[in-house]
Amino acid sequence: AYSRQREALAQAGDRAGEANVTLCVENVFRFEAMRETAVPSRLAEEIDAIGHPFVRATLDVSHAFLRCTDAGLDLLTEVAILAPFARHVHVHDSYGRPLESWTIDEAERLALGEGDLHLPVGWGAIPWDELAARCTFDAGAIVNLELHRRYWSELPAQIDTVRALSQRFIATAPTVLV
Repeated sequence: AYSRQREALAQAGDRAGEANVTLCVENVFRFEAMRETAVPSRLAEEIDAIGHPFVRATLDVSHAFLRCTDAGLDLLTEVAILAPFARHVHVHDSYGRPLESWTIDEAERLALGEGDLHLPVGWGAIPWDELAARCTFDAGAIVNLELHRRYWSELPAQIDTVRALSQRFIATAPTVLV
């Protein structure tokens, strides 16, 4: 299965290259107990095995936190392995607690601190300072802030926070998208 996936992504990378576009495969968490997804280090292994200049990763830090908690893996180690392959980085905070409770709406998930909450950076439990110290990103990576609309009032402060964080992630200041 992995060899077919690699072949398909390499072919997609060829087409992306023809258009001068980079195809980024995003790390995701398990949405349901019986659904399996790659941990960040496994995605890094696959991107490395494909070895295509137009096939890279999108590192969603909160997704990594949720998946690592679920798998019993160290977030910092896993993200540090994937970071060099990431051309796109999604930043938003969470508590790293997979959604396990039956909830009716977003407010209940927020009260429980479960799931992919898209909190402002610094509001959850992601160790941003340690991540910045441990990870080396590609100088061309784009850092993208992904906030839930309920937190859009925090955008002015978050832009400054994410810009400072991204400059720690990447030696040359990346483009910051909101």
